[in-house]
Amino acid sequence: MSQADEVHMGDAHPDYETPLPARYNFVLYSHYAYEKEDFAAHNKGVPAGELPGVLNLREHLRGLKELLTTPGHEGLLVLFYGIGFEEFVSAMGTDDAARKAHLLKHERLKFARIIAERVRQDMKDVQLSDRVRFMTPLDLEVILGDVKNILKEHLGEYF
Repeated sequence: MSQADEVHMGDAHPDYETPLPARYNFVLYSHYAYEKEDFAAHNKGVPAGELPGVLNLREHLRGLKELLTTPGHEGLLVLFYGIGFEEFVSAMGTDDAARKAHLLKHERLKFARIIAERVRQDMKDVQLSDRVRFMTPLDLEVILGDVKNILKEHLGEYF
């Protein structure tokens, strides 16, 4: 990858301990597909730190750290945990207060927040919070929160 292709970032996200490093040689994006299993286990009382998806991610932390921090080949991993996306989309196009109330009432979105907090803490614990971004539909509110009604009607067609 040439220097012109590198991703440059710098500002800290409020949910992360450190700002993004100044340089990445690659960015990996992936859907983290444990939502159904995790939500079912959560509804049976399994704590967030013991859910199948969280445990699976923990098993791969050493390898992820090696992959993302190899000198000269540093990278960023963005994992999207999509549970609650439908509920999120249904709130688009509403006024700010109605949207926030809508987003706070759905169990799947509440669950997404719980998992994000757990995974983000795990990343901090192993010094990967500057290399792994765990995103949920709630993180998309900054980008899509004020989307117009007409776009809202068609957004579901694409996701």
